[in-house]
Amino acid sequence: MKFARLSALVCLVAVAASAAQGAVITTIPLVDSQGRDSGWAAELPDTQAARNVTDIVVNPTDGSVTVTILKDFVGYTGSGADLEFPIGKITFRQTLADALTVPRIIVRGETIQNHTLLPWTAFVWNVAPTGLAWFNTAATAWNAAPFASQAWTDQTGSKANTLLASNGLVPDGATFSPAGSLVIDTNLAPETPVSFDFKEMVIPEPATISLLALASLGWPRRRRLAPRLSKN
Repeated sequence: MKFARLSALVCLVAVAASAAQGAVITTIPLVDSQGRDSGWAAELPDTQAARNVTDIVVNPTDGSVTVTILKDFVGYTGSGADLEFPIGKITFRQTLADALTVPRIIVRGETIQNHTLLPWTAFVWNVAPTGLAWFNTAATAWNAAPFASQAWTDQTGSKANTLLASNGLVPDGATFSPAGSLVIDTNLAPETPVSFDFKEMVIPEPATISLLALASLGWPRRRRLAPRLSKN
């Protein structure tokens, strides 16, 4: 199931052909209704185009970009120990000089639909590469219900690159709606423009994974449930 129309701001979308394998990238300049540029653009692979970013607001008063995200995770590929599940990815790319670029991007709520045919028992948010962007753990106030537990898995001080939500269940066909503020701070010091990935990954229910593995292979094999953070 694909989501319906994007908000009026997505009228700013420009679609360009990429030289790499002819892939289509949807680029959304992060500007407000007055056309003020935050110095960032959101790039979406063609598999996510028209169903990810639905609201983008630049707030010059607090030096941040606020983004509300809509996603639909559909199906899975592979079988047995090689099952692969969708990874949602947005690449944030710096487009202006450092002095003109806001240093903070805030994810202000998400709507995520589970159409993977399997229930989820955990969910992961990640920013990479380390050193260019990180979650500000002190400024973040994130409600990931129905998951009752949240953990920064690689925290140093008030910086972390991975957030794991667990101890809950999102059934197939259900809508998962994290709320609050997931705060991403960026390092604008490098001489070259900054580019970093914001990824989201699901961890399906282990018992269902085991049944699928048995059905497809005829014998039990252990599947690594940790999300592959390096996958594009």
